[in-house]
Parts: sequence; structure tokens; C-alpha cells
Amino acid sequence: MGAGLQLVGYSRAVVGGRREGWEVWVFGGLGVVLVAVFVLGTTRRRGGGGGKAVPFALVMFIGGVGWAMAHVKKEDRPGWGLWTPRVEIPAWLGVEGRSYTGLEVLGMAVGQLPLTTLNSVVAVSALAGDLVPEMRVTVTGLGFSVAGMNLVGCWFGAMPMCHGAGGLAAQWRFGARSGASVVCLGLLKLGLGLVFGDSLVGVIDKFPGAVLGVMVLGAGLELTRVAVGVNEDAMDLWEDDEEEGEDDGVVTMRRKKRVLDEDERAERWMVMLVTMAGIVAFRNDAMGFAGGMVCYWFYRLAAWWERRRQGEVHL
Repeated sequence: MGAGLQLVGYSRAVVGGRREGWEVWVFGGLGVVLVAVFVLGTTRRRGGGGGKAVPFALVMFIGGVGWAMAHVKKEDRPGWGLWTPRVEIPAWLGVEGRSYTGLEVLGMAVGQLPLTTLNSVVAVSALAGDLVPEMRVTVTGLGFSVAGMNLVGCWFGAMPMCHGAGGLAAQWRFGARSGASVVCLGLLKLGLGLVFGDSLVGVIDKFPGAVLGVMVLGAGLELTRVAVGVNEDAMDLWEDDEEEGEDDGVVTMRRKKRVLDEDERAERWMVMLVTMAGIVAFRNDAMGFAGGMVCYWFYRLAAWWERRRQGEVHL
């Protein structure tokens, strides 16, 4: 929920872009209203409705690219140029004439670890489990995936890469339902990068913020929607249960949802709210995680003390 609310807040900055004053309301606000009306008008209602779902994300993207191409300067338009791979030896980089020492770079990496671990590994695993419970995406597998693509990419000058709960929520919100969608997206990005290279920067810079802002808003709302189900269909509520057949006596494993009492439901909700408050207030996933853990262990300590007190009274 904290990450979702951050995305919702970030959508406003995306809409405004580099515009100021009245331009934000004319170009940003009006555009958001038009795009939002289009999204709501083409979204298929749950429970049927008869019509086919409109791929409004694709339509919005194509429209945004068309807008950008119409407003980009002639010299900034994409040009053909096949990218050729080259090996880059990792080295310490400097900014504005200042070179960083190994200790400073290590400090930056350590500061980034909580964000990458929580948002790109733990949160993605939890979100995938909530969206598709029958497919188990392990934290270990995601961790090796993030580490592998960075260890390989850094030798070719690639920027640091990771998974993200926001990206997964956006893909799900706008219609993706299988791994093929992500494969197609990756192949498209690779193809554009190989053929056009950095000549696409001009078009990206002119992409309308109203379209991008609505898509970011949709991703944020999808994340918060999943968080609301913390007591209903969260991944940790499902447990493996053995079931013996009535006729043949064969034991089979099936997934069974654990039933929560009122106290546990209130506890889980409070832990989530504390975590969300830490993320939003400090703009730091690590602070939210720490706050949530402290809240959780306070509940555990209170429960332990209550059991001990009742035991002493009973004796």
C-alpha cells in the first residue's frame, strides 16, 4: 500500500512535468481528464457485459507516441543506427569533477540494498502470490534474477536493473495475464534499443505527461487494491493441507485458506498501516519495513506476555 500511494503521488509530478503555473492545469489537468474518461469508458466491467476488453494501455501508448512525434524537433527524431555491443570495464565514476572512493560507493550500495530487496524481490513475490496464487514466485528466484542481470549487464554499460512491484501491478492492471506479455515487452524494448539506440530520447522526452500520469496512477491504485485484501486473499493465508481420499485412501495435498479471528485481522491491518505510514512519511522502504517489524513484534511480545500472565494466574 505504501508503494502504491507513492506511485499515486508521483503521478502528479509526471503530469506536471517541466511546466509551471497555468500550463499544468491546461496541458496536464485537461489531458488527465480526457485520458481518464477514455480509460473508464473502455474498461470492461467485472461479471461480463458481453463486449471485448479494449487494450486501452496500448491505444494510449500509440497515441502518446504519435503526440510526441508531432511535437519533437526534426533533429531530435529517431534515426536508424544499429547498436553494436562493446565491453565496458566497471570503474569508479565521478560527478561534476568529483571522484568517489570505494568506501563511498559501498555506502551508496548498502543504502540501496533495502529498497531493492523489498521492492524488487519481497514485494514482487508477495504481489505475484496475491495476483496468481497458483503460481509460486520465490524470493530466492527473484533475488538470483536481479543479481544475474546486473552482473551480466554491467560489462556492457547497462544501467542497474531490477524487477518492481509497481511494474507488475501496472502490467496486471492494463491486461497482462501471462508470461508471454512480459516476453513480448522485453523483445520490443530490445528491438527498439538495437535499431534506434539513444535517438529515441527526444521522443521519450516529449511523451505527454497526462497519458503517463494516468498509467502511473492506475499502477498505484492496483497496488493499494491488492493491499486492501491483506485479510482476505494474501499469500501467507494459504497453507498446504493433506486430504485423504474416501475411496482409495490416497493422501493428496491441496491449498487451504486459513481463517482469521477479529483480533488477528485488526493486528494484520495495523501492521500494514504502520508500514505504509513509514514508507510515505520517510519516502524510504527500509523505514517502513522497520516500522512494520517493530509493530509486529510488539504484538508478538504482548501476546507472549498475556499467555504467561494467564499461565501464572491459572497456576
